[in-house]
Amino acid sequence: LKEMGCNAYRTAHHPVSRELLDACDRLGMLVMEETRLMSTGNEDRAIFEEMIRNDRNHPSVIMWSIGNEEHMIQFTEQANYICRTMSAIAHKLDPTRPVTEALLMWDMEKKELIRDTQLAAPVADNVDIIGVNYCYDTWDSLHTAYPNKPFVVTESATVNTTRGAVVRSDALCRIALGHNIATGVHAWRCTAEKDYCIGMFAWTGFDYFGEPTPFTYPAIMSSFGIMDVCGFPKYPYYYYKANWRDDIDTFELCPHWNQVDGGERRTMYLFSKCDEAELFVNGASVGRKKIDKYSYASWEVDFEPGEVSAVGYKNGIEVNRKTLATTGDTARLFAKVEHVSRDKSGIVRAIIKLSALDSEGRVVPTADNDFDIITGDGVTLAGAGNGNPICHDNPQSTSYPLFAGLAQVILQRDEADGIGKAIFSIKGMNSVAVEF
Repeated sequence: LKEMGCNAYRTAHHPVSRELLDACDRLGMLVMEETRLMSTGNEDRAIFEEMIRNDRNHPSVIMWSIGNEEHMIQFTEQANYICRTMSAIAHKLDPTRPVTEALLMWDMEKKELIRDTQLAAPVADNVDIIGVNYCYDTWDSLHTAYPNKPFVVTESATVNTTRGAVVRSDALCRIALGHNIATGVHAWRCTAEKDYCIGMFAWTGFDYFGEPTPFTYPAIMSSFGIMDVCGFPKYPYYYYKANWRDDIDTFELCPHWNQVDGGERRTMYLFSKCDEAELFVNGASVGRKKIDKYSYASWEVDFEPGEVSAVGYKNGIEVNRKTLATTGDTARLFAKVEHVSRDKSGIVRAIIKLSALDSEGRVVPTADNDFDIITGDGVTLAGAGNGNPICHDNPQSTSYPLFAGLAQVILQRDEADGIGKAIFSIKGMNSVAVEF
């Protein structure tokens, strides 16, 4: 998330572990911590109080949220009492931080925006920061009604995609970038252009198991994430990176340039800070386009094996170039230990990224080879993942598939057992060893 340019984390929609907040403290990630329900029932009140007592000494926490999209009660007199009571509890237990709630200005029955800001009063009158999910055309009127209260976009910018997808496949539950990226662009433009907005929380940073959208079974996870469940970037990641990182010059061309069924005609996207860009397919220009400040460049092209290149310009001068090539088939497996951690009980865990490479060492973006895992003495497999929304393989199996060229494995050992070792292999190809 930080690499993307994100600087805040919303704990939607529940209190979180101490480990997560410890990480946010260490990394400098600001946190909006949220309780599960806007409620003063005994159990819900106890959970809310416990959350604040447990976490008020974490410097990363900058505000408390008392609920999310409570559309059944948010416009009622009960909500007025509940919000007033919960805010009072928060201010008593922690007078240093403001309180918010994620309003949804939407009529669930009529399926239309609620534009009457007076209806929001039971919540808005009793919080320190006005928080709103989506419903972009209601922001100005809410700010006008509460000009002295900060305004935060508590949830927005849902861009459903599947990592590596070029075309949509209902059978495989895969979603290409397509028009979905316009949702993210609109949300960020609205936020960035309104000086009263203190920021926007995107739904969501990562895919997660459950709530498969827009598909049902065999899909077993959401597709909302800017990254997949392994933390591998999906294509929208680079849109946000281009807009949120001022210290680097993001220049990302996607999707990949390998053949896929149905991808004979495809849209190529360029996410960049350049003001103009030109696309070339096997050396032939297919057009030069201007890039809006909050948007991107795109071209409709016919797929031809070979290379596709984008050239970026600022003030008419070439400043960036990116080329994607059609890769060969998987020739070998590559393993990289990306992170090693050690907990207080002496358990060491390693996160390992596996990549399918062709004979020239390029990641094969369509590879779905199965790989085998052999662990050394004292090493156990904590789990494996690949981001495929319909992968039902046992994550603790010693044989697991790649998806879109990548997979992730987490291994663990006892610190007292010394160096941990494991071997990964694809049948008929090389084996690769790691140590941690």
